[in-house]
Amino acid sequence: MCITPTADRTKGGTISANQPLNIHVGRPGCLSGSCSRDIIATCTVHRTGNTLQVNSFFSVSEPVAAVCTSDCGKPIADCMSDPLPEGQYTLIMGGLIVPLTIPSSVPDRPCLFF
Repeated sequence: MCITPTADRTKGGTISANQPLNIHVGRPGCLSGSCSRDIIATCTVHRTGNTLQVNSFFSVSEPVAAVCTSDCGKPIADCMSDPLPEGQYTLIMGGLIVPLTIPSSVPDRPCLFF
């Protein structure tokens, strides 16, 4: 999971107060470009106080006995929070807990795992 100030996963900048967070979740592992079909990648974020719960869902179909290429496609689910006031937040996704201060800055190319 990574966070950016805009929908562009490659651009850093300032995460400002009263603006939504753009959250990007990558699916672990690789998908074959020649075999992976019907790819669905979604995420949601729900705020309770200063806690943001992020959930993602990935689905893909692949033929059972096919010979697939070994390229490595990585689907990404993108979601956006409601505008958040200045403060301290905790993002939770599964066992991942990430503290976040708003306002703050993120470097360019913050989503290096994609």
